[in-house]
Amino acid sequence: MATTDRMREPARLYTIGAVVKMLTEEFPDITVSKVRFLESEGLVDPIRTPSGYRKFSDRDVDRLRYVLRVQRDHFLPLRVIADHLDAIDRGLEPPTVADSRPRVPTISQSAALTPSASASRPVLASPAEIAAETGLEPGQVTAMEESGLIRRSADGLHYGSDAVDVARTVAELLSAGLDLRHLAANRRAAEAQFERIEALVNASRSNRSARVSDGVREQAEVLASLQARLHAQLLRSRLVELTSA
Repeated sequence: MATTDRMREPARLYTIGAVVKMLTEEFPDITVSKVRFLESEGLVDPIRTPSGYRKFSDRDVDRLRYVLRVQRDHFLPLRVIADHLDAIDRGLEPPTVADSRPRVPTISQSAALTPSASASRPVLASPAEIAAETGLEPGQVTAMEESGLIRRSADGLHYGSDAVDVARTVAELLSAGLDLRHLAANRRAAEAQFERIEALVNASRSNRSARVSDGVREQAEVLASLQARLHAQLLRSRLVELTSA
């Protein structure tokens, strides 16, 4: 119960004066007017109380800190900073000193077999961002979608974490000499495995109580991981035959 209560605690909110005090040590020139200006430029969006006072969340403070840092360290115009914030809001990693372009986060190959690994790091990447991140041509990204290798997210404009990971792997396969048409078999095999897992999970769900979502999720993840492991083992066994011939 204590954990649930903590999860339901309201987010901390700060007045504009408190925000200025929080940022003054790192940014001595920060003023209330500066914060209001950044708000007018759409870089931060505090809530308003019924009496009209601004209230800033921790997220708002982090956004202000990011804006002030890149202004000070990289002299970026607000238009570019706004683009960075939009990318960060979609789950991309902030740019580094050496690279001013926000980057799509990576996922370890060991975690890639577990659906929850991607779910824990939501990302919304544009087609252009996927192309820039993977080295693919924009037309190849489009062809991947048309062939069913990747799908857009619910907004119809971006691709999610799983699509980004698939695009990275496809880019490596293309560099190794395969063609997109060769990968259709991988998609069909994945769909067939999914259908088998779905049938097993649905059968398990129907035979148990309604409150088993966590157990069903674990079962699906275990089945997916074992299927991927078996596929890798079978392929490896055939490669032994190839190299020993």
